[in-house]
Amino acid sequence: LNETLMWHIQSQVTELRKLVVINKEILIALRTNFDKPEMMKELFKRLQNVDSVLQRMTIIGVILCFRGLIQDALTELLEDRIPFLTSSIRDFHSHGSSPHESSLVAELACAAGYSSRVD
Repeated sequence: LNETLMWHIQSQVTELRKLVVINKEILIALRTNFDKPEMMKELFKRLQNVDSVLQRMTIIGVILCFRGLIQDALTELLEDRIPFLTSSIRDFHSHGSSPHESSLVAELACAAGYSSRVD
C-alpha cells in the first residue's frame, strides 16, 4: 500500500513539474519582481493552469494524511496484538548500526507502521 501511495504522489509531482516548465519564464519574472505589486498582479494573470497546481497539491496532501492515518492505525493494532515483536522492531529502528542494516530496519519499521527519517 505504501508503494502504491508513493507512486501516486510521484505521478502528481511529475504533473506539477510539467506545469512549472510551462510557466517557467513567468515564475522567474514573479520571483524577480516580488516587490512590485502591480507587476506581480499582471504576471499572475499570465500563469497557466493555476487551479491544477492547487488541485494536485491538495491530492498530495490528502494521500500523505491518509498514509499517516494508516500507519498510526497499523502501529496501534500491532502494538495491541504483538507487543513483543513491535517493541523489538522499535528497538532495532532506534539503534540502527551500519547503513545497509539501517535501511533494512527502516523498511521493516515502515512495514510495521513506524515512520522513518525519510518520511
